[in-house]
Amino acid sequence: MQWTEINVYTTTMATAAINNILMELGSDGAQIDRLTPPADQPLMNTRIVAYFPNNAPITTIIPELKTRIKQLPAYGLDIDHTYVETKQVSDEKWGTEWEKYYEPQRITHDITIVPSWKDYQPQSEREMQIRLDPGKAFGTGTHPTTQLAIQAMEITMRGNETLLDVGTGSGVLSIAAKLLGAKQVYAYDNDDIAISSAHKNIALNPIAHDVFISVNDLLSNVTIKADMIVANMLAVVLEPLIPQAAHLLKPHSHLILAGLIQKQAPHLKDIITANHLQIVEQLTLGDWVGLIVKKPGEDD
Repeated sequence: MQWTEINVYTTTMATAAINNILMELGSDGAQIDRLTPPADQPLMNTRIVAYFPNNAPITTIIPELKTRIKQLPAYGLDIDHTYVETKQVSDEKWGTEWEKYYEPQRITHDITIVPSWKDYQPQSEREMQIRLDPGKAFGTGTHPTTQLAIQAMEITMRGNETLLDVGTGSGVLSIAAKLLGAKQVYAYDNDDIAISSAHKNIALNPIAHDVFISVNDLLSNVTIKADMIVANMLAVVLEPLIPQAAHLLKPHSHLILAGLIQKQAPHLKDIITANHLQIVEQLTLGDWVGLIVKKPGEDD
């Protein structure tokens, strides 16, 4: 079988958004490579490689992809020097590319992301593994926003929490939550591809066997009172989530937000405070920001 390989060369800032676009256009797999950018284009430091089967309408997909990329500056994302190229690859090559590009990666103090086929031995007694199948549209879970979200969870979680994972994608944050001691985890996404990916990755991690996964639009119609809510999504999606989260959080509980860039943080902070929530800590990794937010109790 032949596949069309689409390469998008872009900035770190725009990577997550473009990867989402490729997923929505029907990509059957993607990988993200960090590049050494050319001197005259210092921001072009990422390549997203996505695969489409030979029966996909590529002549329609490419123009749609380029149109939607051009719209990203409206969300504060830098797409300078972004460009798209395509080539044909065989099924055999596509099936083995993952092993070429993906290695275990320590993303926080205690958690390592391990591709599902790797025989990996922990480097310390404290180290915990999240097994993921990166041969899907969500990649390996090592994007800076995922790292920030899990770092914030490590800082905040004490065990036995009821946790809501909004926009679960690959399910990586739900798995991390169970490793960090969460009692109950509810994972939501509005995309069927995400739900399928989450189910498959949950199955690779027995500790997360009881994670509840469901199609849902953010937290609409959810009534579960939570000790923690985590969301790793674009800032434009985080905005309507904040008032929903404020309603469902228990007093003294936490909201973890990741997926926004530095210049988007002030606006999101205004929305947080307008919903009577407190910003406890801000984490940064490159251009990306993660926020630890608390719902105060009567004694705060």
